[in-house]
Amino acid sequence: MLGKLRDELTTTKGSAPSCDGVGDSDGWGSDDDFDKSVVAMCDIAESVSKLDATDPSGSVHNEGVDEDRHDNYDIETDDEFDSFCENGAPAGPTFQVTTEESLRNEPPPSEDHLRVLRIKFGHSAFRPMQWKIVRSILEEKRDNCVVMATGYGKSLCYQYPPVYTGGTAVVVSPLISLMEDQVRGLAAANIPACFLGSAQSRQSEAVNELLAGQYRVLYITPEFAESNLSLPKMLDKRVGITLFAIDEAHCVSQWGHDFRHSYRKLGALRQSFPHVPFLALTATATPNVRDDIVRALSLKDVVLTCTSFDRPNLYLDVRRKGVMMDDLKEVIPKDDSPTIVYCSTRGTTEEVIKILHNLGVKCALYHAGLSLEERKKSHTMFLEDKVQVVVATVAFGMGIDKPDVRRIIHYGAPRDIESYYQEIGRAGRDGLPSKCIVFFSNGDLVSNKYFLKDISNPLFLQHKTDMLNKMQHYLSSTRCRRKLLLAHFAGAEADMVGGVPHCCDNCTRRLNQDKAKDAKQVQTNKDGKTNYTKEARLLFDVVMGTKQRYGITVPIAVLRGSCSQKVPDYLKKSIYFGTGKHKTEAFGKLSQGFYSLKDICRKRQSTTLACQKVQLHDLFPPSS
Repeated sequence: MLGKLRDELTTTKGSAPSCDGVGDSDGWGSDDDFDKSVVAMCDIAESVSKLDATDPSGSVHNEGVDEDRHDNYDIETDDEFDSFCENGAPAGPTFQVTTEESLRNEPPPSEDHLRVLRIKFGHSAFRPMQWKIVRSILEEKRDNCVVMATGYGKSLCYQYPPVYTGGTAVVVSPLISLMEDQVRGLAAANIPACFLGSAQSRQSEAVNELLAGQYRVLYITPEFAESNLSLPKMLDKRVGITLFAIDEAHCVSQWGHDFRHSYRKLGALRQSFPHVPFLALTATATPNVRDDIVRALSLKDVVLTCTSFDRPNLYLDVRRKGVMMDDLKEVIPKDDSPTIVYCSTRGTTEEVIKILHNLGVKCALYHAGLSLEERKKSHTMFLEDKVQVVVATVAFGMGIDKPDVRRIIHYGAPRDIESYYQEIGRAGRDGLPSKCIVFFSNGDLVSNKYFLKDISNPLFLQHKTDMLNKMQHYLSSTRCRRKLLLAHFAGAEADMVGGVPHCCDNCTRRLNQDKAKDAKQVQTNKDGKTNYTKEARLLFDVVMGTKQRYGITVPIAVLRGSCSQKVPDYLKKSIYFGTGKHKTEAFGKLSQGFYSLKDICRKRQSTTLACQKVQLHDLFPPSS
């Protein structure tokens, strides 16, 4: 297979990526432990069966929870957890932080790198953060902690290196359905991958093929990783492990919103493979959670990479619950756009599905009370667009790898701010506009608080209560919801958003109020021309302040408070940034060429914006 890959990628002698050290034989090597390996394979297959027998749902995540409630806070603490809570977090680890400057100084990918990317993944270029991570793994053998927004391309960061080297990446992930989706996706791109777990019907054969070097990516659960260290050790010896990737790494942290004890024990895996780079990835991690991930996994010499937490294509909307039929009828898309409706309890999912059926909506149900086959069927039907809507508990959340989900509806208050961010991350992964709508009542908030009662550790209880309170504030606030959400993860970034159209319901309401107020205050002369003197003053100041180097688009973006990449960082700190964000009509028309900037004449001390209806004069007072 590796020889075939070389042939596929080589156009001239020496142009193929290096696969030295990985033979084209059957992968067993020439030493005398073949028999031991066969015995070990049988032991591994047997242990997989025993391990999976304890999980009839086929999932290591919320899919197997058999309560009506979507969450269970009765956490079994261990000595390490008690010590952590009693003593607080130790000093944070030291990182090499990826900055804009470091990205600019990053050596570019070679033609070999780009050829593999183009042929095997269908991309002509890496995104800047992706290449930084890939290069640090391939060339520097560095550990990485990556906090990357959903939709940016986390999976490429661990799928590309083994394809390039001819080795294997071992990916630890918490949800079987998600791993199965990724295996299918890689197979469609002719990249061999496999999953070892209860859903694998040919375990021994898969292990044999894995150790023969036939797979570039191996997906396993954290429980399997903990119980079967012998397999990756054999794999590293026979084929070579390019990297270990810990996906959904927030599950490692005791302060994360989805803590898993099995994830916490993955530090032992790191200690067994000190020479192999580790890559921890998540879309949701506060600085405290990020530091805890690095400590728990025993990562060393870590490169920290964080993309923006903002998802500007997501419109955030919060509404009070009314009559369920009326609520749903108003928000379910009429154009068959893929939609997920999250409910707090299994009972609510049953109510919602009945209403949607009555409305003629093609929909499927997903919760822990269904059999594994029923859940798989719902999952597959949604991925293949055979149903428009899936009504689910949050068990469905991490198993979705569908880029065109257009609407996430929470019918009931989300349990906390971090879970909410994770769940709305399923929408709009293709970058197109999508909506995230919450329906809630005061009873939901009381119910969420009730489910904290089983937490015995006072510090952890306080932590979960704080997360719940932030969610309550998000739901009840009249401020920009995007600001509130981002403030939890990245305070500085929150200062640069809000007050623009297509942001959230609060911003839309405020802009409409300002627009109505502006309409009352607009000055129109007897010729029907409108006075935009104030707006033009602001615009002129920004144009002159930038020494006229940007034309008209960037100054207008500055005044409107745009976070576009076209606006340099230093202008985002300007006193003018966002001062015209409520004047969207005037600046919008100017940016679209509706008005033309005729001249800026210091001699006349005036600026004229002229069109059929608008003329601005006497912009600046005479100079003394």
